[in-house]
Amino acid sequence: MIEFNIWKDCKNNCKFCFNRIRNNTDNKLSILKQVNFLLDEKEIEYYKNISLIGGEIFDSQLDNPEVKIEFYKIVEKIINKNKKVFIMTNLIYQDNKDFYDFINFIKKNNYYDNITISTSYDIWGRFCEKTKKIFDKNFKYLNKNKIKTTMTIILSAVFLEQYNTNKINIKKLRKQYTDFIYFISPNTGEGNDFNSFMTQNDRINFFPKRLDFIVFLNKMFFYDKDYKVEDFMNSDYHKGIHYELKNNKLVKREMNEDNLSCFKLRNYIDDETNNMKTDFINFRKSFYDYL
Repeated sequence: MIEFNIWKDCKNNCKFCFNRIRNNTDNKLSILKQVNFLLDEKEIEYYKNISLIGGEIFDSQLDNPEVKIEFYKIVEKIINKNKKVFIMTNLIYQDNKDFYDFINFIKKNNYYDNITISTSYDIWGRFCEKTKKIFDKNFKYLNKNKIKTTMTIILSAVFLEQYNTNKINIKKLRKQYTDFIYFISPNTGEGNDFNSFMTQNDRINFFPKRLDFIVFLNKMFFYDKDYKVEDFMNSDYHKGIHYELKNNKLVKREMNEDNLSCFKLRNYIDDETNNMKTDFINFRKSFYDYL
């Protein structure tokens, strides 16, 4: 996959995100023109999937007509190169106009097989009663219009606690939202350091304890059998090239297990000696030995 970070502006206030409440700081038209240019590079031929990620793409970020036209040109250019387009969005908008326009664009051009809307299910840091209702409403709209979707679940401490106590059921989430559910470790976009803008209470709710993660693994794969162990936290889905936005310039870097921070099974909040990655590798081995 090739991933373009087309801007960082976003009106949301997700507690774990260092881009929160960041508006009108990116030169969107200039960035999109860079993407358009890079789509003609030779390396594009070797990848089937192209991802566009914000900030937030649809929450009034396409108000400028020139920006909107350029954004749609890029989507169509990717499709004309016989690539799949993945649009990353949180589905939480103060204004749905850009979102509805894009869904109508998919329908009008019969791009159902070409475009996937990807989002994340974040019960801590993003969802409150109001935002959860908006998220559910917009996901329901996607399903009603038969739009392809994927959903990533952040393995926050709060999520693990709710799953381990049967307050969350993966099968029910698949039925309500999408069959294509993935998992990532909690991360703040700041590598392996606990982010300085988070309070200690934030960290306790976001970063998991070791025992909770181990209980989660056993419950999911041995008892509930909710997921395939070979697909869990599989970074192969996202290996490739990432164009990161720095000072309104797109900078290329390779995505792999060493530098793809959002897929690193990071250290626990209560245990600096062990880490989630090692625990999962050991669990996977014991799982296969058991079978």
